[in-house]
Amino acid sequence: MLRTIVIEDEDLIRKMIVNMVKNIDAVNFIGEAGSVHEGVILAEATQPDLILLDIQLRDGSGFTLLEKLMTKPKVIFITAYDEYAIKAIRLGALDYLLKPIDEEELEKAIRKVFQQSQYAEPFSETAAMLSENANKLLLRTQEGLHILRMETILYCHGEGSYTQFHLKDGSKIMVSKPLKEYDSLLPENQFARCHQSYIVNLNEVNRIDKSDLIIMTNRDEIPLSSRKKKWFIDSFFSS
Repeated sequence: MLRTIVIEDEDLIRKMIVNMVKNIDAVNFIGEAGSVHEGVILAEATQPDLILLDIQLRDGSGFTLLEKLMTKPKVIFITAYDEYAIKAIRLGALDYLLKPIDEEELEKAIRKVFQQSQYAEPFSETAAMLSENANKLLLRTQEGLHILRMETILYCHGEGSYTQFHLKDGSKIMVSKPLKEYDSLLPENQFARCHQSYIVNLNEVNRIDKSDLIIMTNRDEIPLSSRKKKWFIDSFFSS
């Protein structure tokens, strides 16, 4: 069962959602909160498998709440505005629900999370088998495991607790881990951190212009911090 908490600032809506989830057999309801502050305390204390999270809370956003958490549970966002759905998906949400909440849609979203959680152990075994191959990187998203060859990665862009991988074929993969997690995973002779928010593939750097912008082979412009400039340039001679 999914250990689940509900974070919603409107009391009546929160109680309604809590009553709904208590009727879903895949759920073990363990708590509720009405604000970012309360939600962080509850999530850190209970370590849930799943958060049903309102995007707009009275003291901030659900996105801010997630950035404050040390561990990252699965998330289903709840919003009254469809415009927020795009950001929710980009930040790796398994699903999002529009208010007013439909009980059938809620159960469908939760069962989707539950079904995916059943594959956690096989995925871990696969990751362990492939991790010895230094030419591949495994990224886990809500869709499953992405197995990337190192040479297909152009650069990585960190956004808070999330990292977006930009690939040579133009596609992007967002994972719910901070950029620092990949400093040690990506081979030093091929990748270098040029900025607090970026790691680039040295083989895909076209040039560094006068304004300290790194121009990649796909013409994307990546900032080069002055603090890292000398070290970054030296990386080309040691790679």
